[in-house]
Amino acid sequence: MSCRGLSALRHRSEQERVDGANGLADALIAAGHPENATVAEWKDGLNEAWADLLELMDTRAQMLAASHELQRFYHDARETLAQVRHKQQQLPEELGRDLNAAEALQRLHGAHERDIQALSAQVQQVQEDASRLAKAYAGDKAADIRRHERAVAEAWAQLRGASQARGRRLGAAVEQFRFARAVRDLLLWMDGVRLQIEAQERPRDVSAADLVIKNHQSIKAEVEARADSFDACVAMGTALLGQGHHAADKISEQLAQLQERRRDIGTRWQDKMDWLQIVLEVLVFGRDAGMAEAWLATQEPLLRSPELGSSVAEVEQLLKRHRGFQKAAAAWDERFAALRRLTTLEEKERRRREEEEEAARKTQAPPPPPPAQAEAGGVPTSAPPDTQNGLGSGELQRAPPEPPALNGICPDSAAAQVPALTNGAQEQGGAPSLGGSPQKGGGVEPGEVVTSDPALAAPLPPRPPPAPPSLEGGLCRKHEMEAQGKKAPNRSWQSVYCVLRGGSLSFYKDARSAGVGAPFHGEPPAPLPGARCHPALHYRKRKHVFKLGLSDGKEYLFQAKDEAEMSTWLRVIQAAAAPGPSGPREAPGGGGGTGTPGRGGPRATSAPPPAQPPPPREGKEREKRFSFFKKNK
Repeated sequence: MSCRGLSALRHRSEQERVDGANGLADALIAAGHPENATVAEWKDGLNEAWADLLELMDTRAQMLAASHELQRFYHDARETLAQVRHKQQQLPEELGRDLNAAEALQRLHGAHERDIQALSAQVQQVQEDASRLAKAYAGDKAADIRRHERAVAEAWAQLRGASQARGRRLGAAVEQFRFARAVRDLLLWMDGVRLQIEAQERPRDVSAADLVIKNHQSIKAEVEARADSFDACVAMGTALLGQGHHAADKISEQLAQLQERRRDIGTRWQDKMDWLQIVLEVLVFGRDAGMAEAWLATQEPLLRSPELGSSVAEVEQLLKRHRGFQKAAAAWDERFAALRRLTTLEEKERRRREEEEEAARKTQAPPPPPPAQAEAGGVPTSAPPDTQNGLGSGELQRAPPEPPALNGICPDSAAAQVPALTNGAQEQGGAPSLGGSPQKGGGVEPGEVVTSDPALAAPLPPRPPPAPPSLEGGLCRKHEMEAQGKKAPNRSWQSVYCVLRGGSLSFYKDARSAGVGAPFHGEPPAPLPGARCHPALHYRKRKHVFKLGLSDGKEYLFQAKDEAEMSTWLRVIQAAAAPGPSGPREAPGGGGGTGTPGRGGPRATSAPPPAQPPPPREGKEREKRFSFFKKNK
C-alpha cells in the first residue's frame, strides 16, 4: 500500500475517533450531565483542533506534491541533458577514405539521427514542465527552473546543429568520392582509347586502310556514346564547386584534368583520322598508279613489237589490236588525269614550302644599292644586275631551267648537259665574258667556261657507269635450237628457275638450287650480250611466250605467268643484251686552251668537248617506258 493510501486510512480512523468523541459529548449533554458546559467547551475545542489539523494536512500535501513535481522536473531535465550530450559525443569527425566508407558512415549517421528524433519528445516535455512550473514559483526557484530549461534547450540546439553539419559533410564527401570515381573511370577509359588510337598499325593496302578507318570511326562512336557520362561528371563537379566544397581546389584540378584529357583525345582522334585519310589517299593513288603502270606494261610489247605482218590477214589483225589499244587508252585518260591531281599530302607539302619561302623572303636582307656609274668615256665601270645579262659583276649565271621530268626522272639529254658558268658585262681591264660568245675586250675563246670561284673551276667528274640489270624468277622453258641450223634434242617444256645477273642468264631447278649454286642439268650460264629477245607472236599454243636467241645460235622459248611478267623479263634481258657505250668519256680539260686571267681576276678553264651521252640506266628507262604522265611533286 502506498503512502497516500496509508495516509487516507489513518485520516479515516482519526475522523472516526473525533466523531465518537463528539457523539459521547452530545450524549452527556443530552443526559443532563452536571458538567454540560465543560463538556460542550471540550467538544468545541476538539472540533477546532481537528479542523486545524485537517487544514495543515492539506497544505502539507499540496506542498509535498509541488515539491515532487519540481524535483521530477529537475530529474527529467538532468537526464535529458545527459542524453543529449552523450548523443553529441557519439558524433564522429571521420568522413571516410573512399566512397564505400563514406556511404557506410552516412548510413550510420541516418540511424543516429533517428535516435536523436526520439529525444525531441523528452526535450519538449521538459520545456512544457518548465513553462508550467515557472508560473507556480517565483524568485530563486523560478530562476533555477529557467536555468535548467535553458541548458537543455542549448544542448539540444547544439546537437541538432552538429548532426545537420555532420550530415552535410558526409553528403559532400560522398558526392566528392562519386565525382572522383567518375573522373577516375573516365580517365582510365580515355587511356584505353588513347592506346587504341596509337596502337593501330599502318595499313599496307586500300582494304586494310578502309578497315582501320572503320575501326577508328567506331572509337569515335564510343567516345560520343560517353558524352552523357562526361556531361554528368562535369555537372557534378560544377555543382560541388558552386556549393563551396571544402576540397574545391582538388575538385577544380580533377575537373580541369578531365576536360583537358577529353580535348586531347578528340585532337588525337582527329589527327589520326586525318593521317588515315592521307594514307588511304596515298594507297589509292599507289593502287591506281600500279594498275596504270601494269596496264602500260601489258601494252608495251604490242607497241614495241617489230612484227608488222606478212599478209593482209595478219596486218588487219594487228590493226584491230591497235584500234582496241586506242580505245582502251581513251578510256584510261580520266584515270591518268586523276593521278595527275595532287594528293592532300602533296598539297600540305606545297603549302609548307611556300610558307618557308615566304618566311625566307621576309627575313632576307634587302639588296645593297647599285654603285654609281662612271661618266668617263661613256663606259660604265659597273652595271646594275638587270643590264648584265641578268647577273651582277662577279656573280654566277643560274643554270637554265631543266626540261619537265617524266615520272620524276629527268631525260638523259638534260642530265648530260653541263651548265655554263658565265659572267656579266666586262669590266675595264679585260674581264672574262660569258661562255660561248666573245665579248669586247675579252680573250676567252668560245667553248670555255668562266668562273669566279676557284672551287668551281675543277673539272666535272665523269658519270658513273649504270648498274648491271638483275632479275630472277620461275619460268617455263623450251629449248628450240642447239646451234645455228641444229634443233635441240629435247624440245619439251620444263619449269626452271632463271637468274639474270652480270650479263648472263643461269638456269636452276628451283630457288633452293639457285641458292646453293647447282645449275639445271649442269648447264653453263647463257651469255646475253648480243642476244635478241622479243615476243613469240608466231607461237600460238601458249600465251605470254617470248623468244630468246643467243649469239652462239641457241634459241629458247620462255612462258611467263602474265603479260606484266613477260614485259619485265623482256625489258631486263634487252637491257642486258644491249651494247655498252661507244667509248669512255673524255676527261674535262683535256683539250682547248686556257684563258689568260686578269690580274686578281677570275680564272677560266676550257670546257670539255661534247661527249656521247651514256646509255640510260635501267630504272630511268623503265620510268620512261611505263610512265607517260608526270609525277606530282
